[in-house]
Amino acid sequence: MRGTIAALATADRLARQLDLSLTLLVPQVVPYRIPITRPAVAIDHTRRAVLSMISASVVNAHAISVQICFCRDRIECLTRWLGAGSIVLLGGRNYWWRRRERRLGRVLRAMGCEVVFADQ
Repeated sequence: MRGTIAALATADRLARQLDLSLTLLVPQVVPYRIPITRPAVAIDHTRRAVLSMISASVVNAHAISVQICFCRDRIECLTRWLGAGSIVLLGGRNYWWRRRERRLGRVLRAMGCEVVFADQ
């Protein structure tokens, strides 16, 4: 959560400087054994968590679009939603063992996205 808040703050600064729109893409992975229309985590819970993160950040809630996507695979979801040239901000702690964030950054760069890491 803190990483996402850091990414939102960085995204807000960049969006203001470059006159860009912000979209928070939230891939909600649903295991195959569960129908995709009935995720294990209720959509209302996810929505409240996202709104809580936005309100904890410096971003004006009206200046950001939120897309919650139910999917089976997070990378496939991102591939569907992001195009080449998209600017993606990843947040978290900048530790060398954060392999998940680094791996995601490599995948996004291979897709043609510009990736910025926001250290919390």
